[in-house]
Amino acid sequence: MGILALFALALLLVPALIDRLKRWSGHRPARRPRLRPPVDRRAARCRCRPGTGLLVVVASLYIWLCDAAVLWLVIAGLGARLPFAEAGFVALTVDIFAAVPLTPGGMGQVEAVYAALLALLAAAPFSVAAAVLVTRAITYWSFLLFSGAVTFAAGFGSLLAPQPPAEPANDLTQRGGGI
Repeated sequence: MGILALFALALLLVPALIDRLKRWSGHRPARRPRLRPPVDRRAARCRCRPGTGLLVVVASLYIWLCDAAVLWLVIAGLGARLPFAEAGFVALTVDIFAAVPLTPGGMGQVEAVYAALLALLAAAPFSVAAAVLVTRAITYWSFLLFSGAVTFAAGFGSLLAPQPPAEPANDLTQRGGGI
């Protein structure tokens, strides 16, 4: 939590500090490029609205805590005890490994990390496979079903439906033509 608090503080203070150092050093760019890189544009937007960076940090923390709570509740539902701190550690580690998936959706990769960490941390024996499958079903498959339903409700599903042809086919027998 302390590291996240320092990160949030840095998001708020570093842009102002950089501007102050530029003014203090008298740094003037020789020529302003016409197109700034996208990173500079994003940084400029954050400088104007520092609350946006803080909102991203808070939302990320909330999502990670939800992942930890799901894992903790699944393990408690299976009749085992795992301290919330350990469930949080497993969830954060899995989220880090899932950040760069080697397979589509991290299938197999995420499950292996869940299984390895739960097997190492579990004080009492419980079904690690059941915990991994239920947790993955809740965090991955329910998200896919929900987002798919939202996609179709928004009307994007019509892109997949076959469209009728705009005009009838150009056939010589319909026009009475022949040789």
